[in-house]
Amino acid sequence: MKNLELKKIGLERLEVQYHPRKDLGDIEKLQGSIKRDGLQEPLLVFETGNDRFAVIDGCRRLKAIQEFGWETVACLIARNIEAAEAAHLSYVKNVERQGFNPIEVALHVKAMIDTFGFSLRDLELKGYGTPPSISKKIKLLDLPDSIKEKIRKGTLTVSHGLSLLRLSKSGEQERMAKRIVDHEINARRADLQIDRYLAKGRRRAVVAESEVPETDIPGIYMKDSRDMSELPDKSVHLIASSPPYYVGMEFEKGMTYAEHWENINAVMKECARVLVPGGIMALNVGDIHNFRGVKGNNDFTQIQLVGHKYQGFLRKHQIYLTDVITWVKSTAAFGQDMSKAYSEKTPHTAYRIFINHDPVYIFRKKGEREVPSEEIALRSRLSKKEWALYASGIWFIDHRRKSEGHPSIYPDELVIRLIKMFSYEGDTVLDPFLGSGTTVKVARELNREGIGYEREAQYKAVIIKKLGLETGKAQLQGGESMIDYSHRMLAADGYDADSFSEKKPEPAVFGTLSAETMAALLESGNKADDEDEEGQVAGKQG
Repeated sequence: MKNLELKKIGLERLEVQYHPRKDLGDIEKLQGSIKRDGLQEPLLVFETGNDRFAVIDGCRRLKAIQEFGWETVACLIARNIEAAEAAHLSYVKNVERQGFNPIEVALHVKAMIDTFGFSLRDLELKGYGTPPSISKKIKLLDLPDSIKEKIRKGTLTVSHGLSLLRLSKSGEQERMAKRIVDHEINARRADLQIDRYLAKGRRRAVVAESEVPETDIPGIYMKDSRDMSELPDKSVHLIASSPPYYVGMEFEKGMTYAEHWENINAVMKECARVLVPGGIMALNVGDIHNFRGVKGNNDFTQIQLVGHKYQGFLRKHQIYLTDVITWVKSTAAFGQDMSKAYSEKTPHTAYRIFINHDPVYIFRKKGEREVPSEEIALRSRLSKKEWALYASGIWFIDHRRKSEGHPSIYPDELVIRLIKMFSYEGDTVLDPFLGSGTTVKVARELNREGIGYEREAQYKAVIIKKLGLETGKAQLQGGESMIDYSHRMLAADGYDADSFSEKKPEPAVFGTLSAETMAALLESGNKADDEDEEGQVAGKQG
């Protein structure tokens, strides 16, 4: 710094007009150092007029020597400097010695804008950071005083404070701050908890206000899932679905191969947005076994693998393939007797393999998801027998051959296993390609919140029937969640919803299981009972 003059100045001529440091710390310790070693560094001041000077750097030293009764003190006088530049120098000097807490920094930055007229761009040039980062610092001042004091003392971090700002009410902020301190929750986990809290509130508000667009089915959106704007970011814990295969189904007509993948890519992008960190996607995606080329005009068919397509789409959003389940639909293509499919006319070496299995790809989003209470975690946990059956990775489950209003319906048992294995009770389960409604039906029966999207209006009646809803009854009330809605429907049907939920059967389910789902659960249990002494599971033929 140029134009400095060393001079002794009377203490009565010194003042602190502005200084970013509000907490002067341990003055007694500083006084002891000055008594022992003398004043090691002069005060830095600038002239304000009328032979008076304001302190730029040295407020703590001035406070300490005022109590000694000194009459004068050594000062470095900075000439030709304005108040705004002096305020900036005060900040720089203290930053170098790490003398600020985050609230002091926020107050200083606000003063630089409000008092001294600097813009965010000006402050960026002076080294305060980017405009967004500066704005975040200032936003800390919007927190209640009790929380600012915790940040000042270091009980809460700046990251904690920024997460708390996402809560709109001061009472919510203070209660969450208390929880963070009491349970020693780190900033990352606090952010996850706030995510979940806000997602519940926004989701309920959206459903209540819109009353479910274009349909009277609670939690079902009859629209294209390339736009799932009804769902907030990071609000879904499990996505379980069977996307279109591009094998000529009625809902795929009129779509080119390129358009098919554009559609899938867009839906996967939305799925990535709504999935919580650490969330799981279970996708039943079969390869295209009758592929005739991109334009569909080849004179021969081949198998077109598609799993890598989904892997590529999702990897861009830090969602990674971690497991693959093989769903064996049947051990015989034409019933139990495969010999019926044999033909003497088939040339040797021209035998074809019957396609009786599909992969279920398990993807996991990078990050850590919030774990619910210990009670819920214990109720959701798989039994040893269930784990032995599911973890084998080879699932023998009969395929649904009865269309029931939809050309491709996957069985309840497949969805039961996926939901029980990869979600907790109370989690939100989404199917962006809902079809006949199986995923939502099973999710709700297993005490999860089921949400679905289906763009084909002709399946609306199928979904209503599968969910056991009557058009007049299927309306959410304001602020009502899907679980609350299910309780109300049980009560309307003559059940005591409160006493029903208190029983907490094992495995814990909510509502009345359909005969089909109950049969699938019992079948799953029977298979697990067939476990041999070495822990290997004997799969039952479909």
